Amino acid sequence: MKALAVAEQSKAVWDSAQARFAQSILTAPFNGIVASIDVKLGELVQLNQVVLTLATLDNLQITTTDLSERDIARVKIGQAVHVYIEALDLTVTGKVMRISPMAETTGGDVVYPVTIALDEQPQGLLWGMSAEVEIETE
Repeated sequence: MKALAVAEQSKAVWDSAQARFAQSILTAPFNGIVASIDVKLGELVQLNQVVLTLATLDNLQITTTDLSERDIARVKIGQAVHVYIEALDLTVTGKVMRISPMAETTGGDVVYPVTIALDEQPQGLLWGMSAEVEIETE
């Protein structure tokens, strides 16, 4: 009887460890390459903290860095955008895919990162190129 209790307790510990392990695995939403790792092994992370950057050249997205807290209220997911890529001297269209729920401070200004998905991937567009984004608001 005692051996059965020990076995059941061991199984419960094992099941708990497996559940914790499963919760520690990050799964990417797409195939790509790890462009940067922003945390160290064993480091505690905070909610919404970037732990790594995953890159793919098949589906490049643009993230704004200067959308002010005054303007964020007029931006909605699905809104149309125009993106000017200076290096290509080209304007393409896209849509707002994500609005960060957390503000960032850049040079003393409060800004909200917004992720833009392009309607088409222009020839020659590379990871890290600068772009100007114009979001169509009412």
